[in-house]
Amino acid sequence: MKLTKLLVLCSAILSPAIVKADSPENIQIVYEVFSLSQSDAASTQREGLSDAKIYARMLEGLKTGKTKQEKLLATRAQSGMSVKVAHIAEFTYPTEYEPPLLPNAVGMDSSVVESEVKPEKILEALKSGSGWQEGVFPVVPATPVRYDTRNMGDRLEVE
Repeated sequence: MKLTKLLVLCSAILSPAIVKADSPENIQIVYEVFSLSQSDAASTQREGLSDAKIYARMLEGLKTGKTKQEKLLATRAQSGMSVKVAHIAEFTYPTEYEPPLLPNAVGMDSSVVESEVKPEKILEALKSGSGWQEGVFPVVPATPVRYDTRNMGDRLEVE
């Protein structure tokens, strides 16, 4: 929602309704990203087409379904102005953790205890009893306590 407002705001401020003869010219900047199959991209690259012909081929591919438009950023500016347009999402990630709390002992099912206990049975009992992956696990995992954010996405800056 903020991106839409930002693009409309840039267009409204930088495109005056009345342009004087001595005023700077409006410049429109458009950034588009297309995706297409690897074989189509390779053949287009090998043909050595001009930018205008490659763009026309991408637009034709949109109509036929061979090409998909992935991104579009656009803005207008006048000569000498600086404009920034961003299409971003904040990515929050943990940077510091509290250490995990480990139990002093791991429980074992009492039905397994025999006079002659084999090591394999003890290991099997530990894995199936409380204190392992099943049931109530007494370990408290590391807990994030501090977070940081990073902007992920596209930003277009024009001077």
